[in-house]
Amino acid sequence: MAGRLRGIGFGTLPGERAVDSVLVDHAAAELRRIDRVRGLAYARAVGSFLLRTFFSDSGRLCGERARAHCSYRALARRSDLPMSRSTLYRCVQVELQCRELPADLAEALSVSHHATLFSVADPLRKRMLARRAVDEALTCRQLAALELH
Repeated sequence: MAGRLRGIGFGTLPGERAVDSVLVDHAAAELRRIDRVRGLAYARAVGSFLLRTFFSDSGRLCGERARAHCSYRALARRSDLPMSRSTLYRCVQVELQCRELPADLAEALSVSHHATLFSVADPLRKRMLARRAVDEALTCRQLAALELH
C-alpha cells in the first residue's frame, strides 16, 4: 500500500486544498451517528471514519498532511459536532495505535490506556507495555509509571 500512496501529491485528497462543504457536512452527520457508540468501539469508529474519509485510510498521509488539510480542519472547528476537536484527533491516534498493536492487545486496552501509550515511540516497547497492562490489569497510572522507567 505504501508504494501506491507514494505518488499522492498535495491537493489530491478529498477536500484537502479547499474546504469541501458537502464533504464536511456528510462527515459531521456521520460523526453524530457514530456518537451513539461508547468506549474503544467509539474511538475506533470515529478514527477509522476520519482516516477513510480524509486520508485514503492512510496513517502516513494523516501524519504528514492533517495540519494542512482544509476540510479536515474545517470539520474539527464545527460547533455542531457531538465531540471536541481534541477528541477527533485522539480518536485518530487510537485507531492508528490499534492498527499497530496485535488485535488482542488493542481490543483489551481502554481508550485511556491507549492514550497513555501514545508517547511510546518504540513499537516493541509499546507492545511490551500493552501486554503488561493487559496481563497485570494495570490502571492507567500504573502503566504511565512503567512508561517512565
